[in-house]
Amino acid sequence: MQNKLIMKKTLIAAILPLCIFSCPSAHAGEPRKVVVPAGPSAAQTEKPSAPSRAVTILSESQIQVKPEVALISVYFTGYGWTVEKAKIKTDQLVRKFLDKLSKEKIDPSDVLVGEIKLKPSYQFNRDLKANVQSDFLVTRQVILKLEDFSVIGKILDASVSAGSFFVESARLTVKDKLDLEQKAFRNTLEEGRKKAEVIAGSVNAAAGDVVSVEELAYELKEINLIQDTDFALLAASQMKEKSGDADAFSLVSSTGMADADKKGGFLALSENAGENFADTNFIKARAKLKITFSLQNK
Repeated sequence: MQNKLIMKKTLIAAILPLCIFSCPSAHAGEPRKVVVPAGPSAAQTEKPSAPSRAVTILSESQIQVKPEVALISVYFTGYGWTVEKAKIKTDQLVRKFLDKLSKEKIDPSDVLVGEIKLKPSYQFNRDLKANVQSDFLVTRQVILKLEDFSVIGKILDASVSAGSFFVESARLTVKDKLDLEQKAFRNTLEEGRKKAEVIAGSVNAAAGDVVSVEELAYELKEINLIQDTDFALLAASQMKEKSGDADAFSLVSSTGMADADKKGGFLALSENAGENFADTNFIKARAKLKITFSLQNK
């Protein structure tokens, strides 16, 4: 009798867990809720412990390198009663400019002719007493890339004499901007470690591993050889008055396009000035970092 009682208790104990997970709820259509212990939450997950001693510093440094390439940007514009006629005139100016470079034996490493930019032109009609469309203006940008800085003046002069209405820029820069940026950050990190070593030494410790780095700023300063228009006009006017030479600067000459054919007319460069661009100008890269170093006992 006692053995049977033990067997019944054992059977009930075996069936009971199955009922908890599979038996329907007392309420029809509602499954029985089973509570399963949850795993550790993100907040409960153990995080790497921060160093007990650390120093955070701001490091800023600048490196400079000689320019490697020049990028020149000029614009050509043509007018016409129709878009097609205006486009033809603009393309003729661009071709005239490129032919001049070929005649001067100037061979840029790359030439990019931009898409056309269209703008209607309006005139006041007295009969209608309103502005009416008269013609169209079509503009193209031409960008030249070169490594021979000695021909920069010739290129600018050729653009003006060919009919360019706007010289946007003549920038000196580097071939690989990303490489220069990485060098600037590495240099800033090295300078930061030197600074951290000095601070750590004052508390009888040594700067250890880098715990964190935050980029605060980065600036690449290229060189634009074209001055602001107002400044250039003022400088040219003063030079013109002092020298008494009406053709000293084609930029302010009433016959600027004709004078632009003269060597160095646009920038008023000396015989060898272009060759010295890379020696007197530098590309500068500045970086600023927030760096935390661990401190180690000496």
